[in-house]
Amino acid sequence: MNQLLLSIMLLPALFLGYLVSSKLVHRIDKKQIKSLTLVLCTASALTLAVKSIVEL
Repeated sequence: MNQLLLSIMLLPALFLGYLVSSKLVHRIDKKQIKSLTLVLCTASALTLAVKSIVEL
């Protein structure tokens, strides 16, 4: 039940991201989007790895 409530709390950010992305998708080059996505995923993975090591 707790996870459902947390998911519901994230819905406004989801819709806001959808609206903003639909406006920006035509202004940003596809290569830039791919690069930014890869950087974000790499940063997230590194953060998770460091957090997991620190908690040991």
